Formats: sequence, structure tokens, C-alpha cells
Amino acid sequence: MKFFKEFPCVCLLIAMLLFVPAPASALDWHTANQKTIGWDAYDNSAGNPGDVIAYNVYLRNTVTGVQSLVDETTELSILITFTTEGMYLAGISTVRKVDINLDGVYDATDVDESGFPIILESDISWSDSADIVAVPIPFGLRYFVAPTETTGFGVR
Repeated sequence: MKFFKEFPCVCLLIAMLLFVPAPASALDWHTANQKTIGWDAYDNSAGNPGDVIAYNVYLRNTVTGVQSLVDETTELSILITFTTEGMYLAGISTVRKVDINLDGVYDATDVDESGFPIILESDISWSDSADIVAVPIPFGLRYFVAPTETTGFGVR
């Protein structure tokens, strides 16, 4: 007890260090100009048979924090082609387009009383989360632009 009274700053610093969150593991970085990512299907057995399940695929630049939608797909994988150099996390969300009419088909007639479709989207799961990544560890994607051909080559 005497130590705490005489050195409160040291005790506070130790307490802060004990409660600072640390990353669970390093990211497995994949460098390429194209990369295919995939995920498990959403189980819609509790939903309507006519619901459409789709997936929104996102990229988030780890330096700028800018997040962008790559595409919406009903497939369980997507080929991402990079056009801008950077380091990215991949993100995936599940989209449920509700068959309000319960007619077994989601279409333009499936709207609520205000004339809007009911489209629900889950939170985005990011590739740096050990809780959602299948194997082996959380990952990131990076792309570096290759240099162009050298010109003006000759004997000088």
C-alpha cells in the first residue's frame, strides 16, 4: 500500500499497460494484382424461401481508411482486380432481400407500404478479424504497381 502512495504515476502506467489491447496475431499479407476471396454461405433456413441472399464485398485501405464497395454478388467468391496501389483489408456483409409477398420469388413487387423493398444488411466482417477468418490467420491484400519498361536504352 505504501508503494502505491509513493509512486502513483508508476502504478497508473503499469495499470494502463496491462489494459492496452494488443493485436491477436499478425496479418498474412497477400501481394498480387488480382486475388480471389471466398466465404461460407449464409444460412437463410429461418427466412422466406423466396428471399435473395447476396454478399457485398468491400475493400478498406489500411493507410487512408477509405472504404469502398467492390461489388454485390450472389456467388461465394469473387475475383478482386486492383487498380490502385495500396494495402487493403477485405470485407464481406450478407444482404437479405426479403420476399415480402411470400410468393417464393423476390422481384419488383416485393415492396412495403411505402413502396420500398426491404433489404437488410449485416455488419461488415473484415479480413483482419480472427473470429471470422477460416484459415490460416487474418489476412490483408496489397498491390504495388510494377514499373514500366525502361526506354532510351542504348550505347552511350
